Amino acid sequence: MPLDVVAIMHPAAGKADRLEELLSTNAKWVLENEPGVLKYHVQRQHKGIKKGEEPKLIMLETYQDQPAFQSHGSSPTFKAFGKKLQEEKLLAKPFDVFVTKAVGGFVSRL
Repeated sequence: MPLDVVAIMHPAAGKADRLEELLSTNAKWVLENEPGVLKYHVQRQHKGIKKGEEPKLIMLETYQDQPAFQSHGSSPTFKAFGKKLQEEKLLAKPFDVFVTKAVGGFVSRL
């Protein structure tokens, strides 16, 4: 059964562009190397940004199953990303992660 994850990242002051760059690079790697990741989509907040805050970066992810999710979280690329988050002090606070399930609606009309 697919597993949906939403991760909301809160960049530190002046760090949103760098965080976006790393997430985009990770997305390319995931596409090429993790077939169990069905969706790995980076979104950037562009409205409703509070004064003095950076835009949030939101990850919309879908994994084929729990093992694919666990594999992603333990991959060398994900671990290196976590290390860069700390070394470069990219986050104002820890990111929020929500494992969700569909309860209605549809995915896309595109």
